Amino acid sequence: MGETRPEEISRACVLTLMMLTIALTTVLSACLTHEAQGTASGEGTPLEQRKVPDDIMPAPSPAASPKATKSGPKATAYKDEYVDTQILSPKRWVFADYNSIWRTVDGGRTFERSYVSQFPELPHRFGGLSFSDPMHGFVIEQGPGWYLGASSSRTSSISSTTGKLIRTTDGGSSWNIVGPISSGNERSFFWHCYFVNPLHGWAVGANNSVPSKGIILSTRDGGKSWVRQTLPRQPADLRWSLHGVLFLDDNIGWTCGPMFMFWTVNGGRTWNQAHAENWDYTDLGFYRPGVVWASEWEGTGFAISRDCGRRFKVFDGPRSSFYGHASIVFFGARGIIANDNLYVTSDGGQNWSVKDLGPDAHDVFWFKAARAMDGSLVAIGSRESVVVAFNSRDGGSTWTKIH
Repeated sequence: MGETRPEEISRACVLTLMMLTIALTTVLSACLTHEAQGTASGEGTPLEQRKVPDDIMPAPSPAASPKATKSGPKATAYKDEYVDTQILSPKRWVFADYNSIWRTVDGGRTFERSYVSQFPELPHRFGGLSFSDPMHGFVIEQGPGWYLGASSSRTSSISSTTGKLIRTTDGGSSWNIVGPISSGNERSFFWHCYFVNPLHGWAVGANNSVPSKGIILSTRDGGKSWVRQTLPRQPADLRWSLHGVLFLDDNIGWTCGPMFMFWTVNGGRTWNQAHAENWDYTDLGFYRPGVVWASEWEGTGFAISRDCGRRFKVFDGPRSSFYGHASIVFFGARGIIANDNLYVTSDGGQNWSVKDLGPDAHDVFWFKAARAMDGSLVAIGSRESVVVAFNSRDGGSTWTKIH
């Protein structure tokens, strides 16, 4: 075998090094591309560090299944951070704020943003969360011009009404648009809805006449079509609306708003005006036998009826340093109010005291007290933007921290 000259060895080494360099560059490029794609999609980032941005535009698909995040809806009851809440179980809640629907399955430890408003214009809001069972729920998405006093010249992108119904059939994991809430060409906006089953429900609000008047619509096909129901006539020059609606079954129900309270025993074919003071009524609640209450729009006041909503008596409620909408739940003579502090009563609301849930509840701003679908009580608050929640299974006598 002949000798290999030095210059041939040098050329071979250079060629080998060039090939290795090209191969290494290709591998590094592929790795960097995969890393960039993973970062953009959130892969490779610890779950607790991921954030859901507050300005998602355009909105994701309603059927999307987002991943959990510790960032969730603003956990206060201030008017400019409105949150509507439905407690399905002690650990499963659904929230609706001004532009998103959220859910938690671990008692507020993490949240999923499952729907974002489809309206491109501001202002808009979600309201009136109503679940007829743990899987089937509805909420109203109110588009531009939803607030009283908005210009009547503004029109919605879907119809002459600014409100549309959104539905879930999987416990709030995904949401789909049913359609506009409307019984004709009359432009209206809607505060709340209530469904007794996946098909039968009601929506309340006001029309956009001058002055505006309260309005209630009923549906028996899950919101695909609506029929307007007749309310007792009020003075023609009076401006009023309906804010709350609640039904026990297909027949027995109530609706209320500033100044008025109404009841029905035939599903709303006829409505009767309750004997109640001229007051700013909003959310409604019920507890057997025949106890119905309505909370005040701002403050801890409430009106309560013990004859199934025929007559109401107004109570001032406990003194609170926070002048915002209170969350109230009664169970017989006992009751709870969440309004900065957590207040309890054992005499039907005549006297109230602050409820101390122990060291884990110190410095908590309480904003929600409700009965879950399993009958237990849930109190939700926040401390330094972290959700704190307690559960009671004995009517409020003892409480356990959920997480």
